[in-house]
Amino acid sequence: MGSNWNRVEDGFLGGWETSGIFTYQTGFPLTATISGLDNSQTGGLNDRPDLTGSPFFANRSIAKWFNTAAFSLPPSGQFGNEETGAIVGPGLVDFDFSLMKNFRLHEQHSLQFRAELFNSFNHPNFLNPVTIFNSPAFGTITGALSGREIQFGLRYSF
Repeated sequence: MGSNWNRVEDGFLGGWETSGIFTYQTGFPLTATISGLDNSQTGGLNDRPDLTGSPFFANRSIAKWFNTAAFSLPPSGQFGNEETGAIVGPGLVDFDFSLMKNFRLHEQHSLQFRAELFNSFNHPNFLNPVTIFNSPAFGTITGALSGREIQFGLRYSF
């Protein structure tokens, strides 16, 4: 394509460069904690709750990322039985893309145009859910990473 373009057409349509980075990452293991309450009566303030069922949902949502009913407050003076990493946070799917072209103006002068798209497909990437057992927001996701961001740049070299 473009083998019979004239000099002006080739100057604008030819020589474009692209690059991309695709990231697919599973969620991090998380552990529920009881905040501000020394339930085990050991002087620590980060006890764990009891895990009485499966914390996993087949159809998760940002309002209920895991099964909060599977957790309960252990009896006073006892440690909770939840294992570390019993909850899995949301993963990450991201595609960053760039497009650039160098325009030669004179012997020693050039202009570079660059367009960069971060999270090109605007895929929602959520932050971890609240894992504090005694929080009203326990099990909910309250934030997300940035959506699509686009930036353009020009660089003049001489």
